[in-house]
Amino acid sequence: GYKEIEVGFPSSGETDFAFVRSIIEEGAIPEDVTISVLTQAREELIERTVESLVGAHRATVHLYNATAPTFRRVVFRGSREEVKQIAVDGTRLVMEYA
Repeated sequence: GYKEIEVGFPSSGETDFAFVRSIIEEGAIPEDVTISVLTQAREELIERTVESLVGAHRATVHLYNATAPTFRRVVFRGSREEVKQIAVDGTRLVMEYA
C-alpha cells in the first residue's frame, strides 16, 4: 500500500484543517504511513499547520514561498536574497515545531 499521502493545506482554511484533524483523530492513517501537508513560509501559517498535525504518527511539512521576480518585487518587496531568507527562516520554524 501507500506509505506517504499528501492530505491537505491545513493553514489555507477551516475545511482542510478540519479534514487533517479528522483523519488523525479517527485513526484513519496507519502508523507506517506518513502524511504530508503544505504551507507557506509564514510563521502564523506554519504554526496553524503544525497544530493540525498534533497526534499524527508521522508527518512531513512541505514549505513554499513564491520566487518569481514579479512576486518578489510586488508582494515581498524584497531582493532575491531577502526572499531566500524567508524560506530559510520558515524551514527553521518548522524544525523548531517538529
